Amino acid sequence: MILKEIIKNKIESYLNEKIVSLNAVSGGCINDAKNITTESGKEYFLKINLHHPPDMFRKEANGLNEIAKSKVIRVPKIIAVNNYYILLEVIKPGQKKKTFFEDFGRQFAMMHKYSNNEFGFYENNYIGSTPQLNIPDDNGKNNWTSFYFNQRLLYQFKLAEKNGFVNEEFRKIFAQLENKINLILDIEFESPSLLHGDLWSGNYMVD
Repeated sequence: MILKEIIKNKIESYLNEKIVSLNAVSGGCINDAKNITTESGKEYFLKINLHHPPDMFRKEANGLNEIAKSKVIRVPKIIAVNNYYILLEVIKPGQKKKTFFEDFGRQFAMMHKYSNNEFGFYENNYIGSTPQLNIPDDNGKNNWTSFYFNQRLLYQFKLAEKNGFVNEEFRKIFAQLENKINLILDIEFESPSLLHGDLWSGNYMVD
């Protein structure tokens, strides 16, 4: 029995009813996404990935739960999650109102008021399938510039270096950036705010 058939059986067992249709959904680039319908007519959104890190969907679920805690923007409910798939509430697409982006901006401004005592997050996760470091070092806990440089810029630089995309000119420019990062990001202290770490047009929709 192929793995996807095993996944189908596991979902049917969890939902306690048969799946009668699976329809492919476009939009993502690393997961196999489908809308599924059960024999009672209930619909769900399913993302499957058999080849990426086994904790990727669990980390995604934790991130969705954290955004939902802010209670300012609709987040799909998590039905089930494991190493190979995440099963979510289906949200039917609708039409943008004239004030959509204005409303969307206000919602995110309210989400950013959902704050914490330290920068970062309680666990590392992924941006796409690339690891993303969220657990700060001691300097980064209360200093956004240090967190941003070390957990974002420096980490990506090291990935590029590891994969052969860094030459001596790149290293020199990056060293100059490191020396001036505090001047470039010379801002007054801001409270740590909840952010969507991968906000692009494929990661939001109109209901």
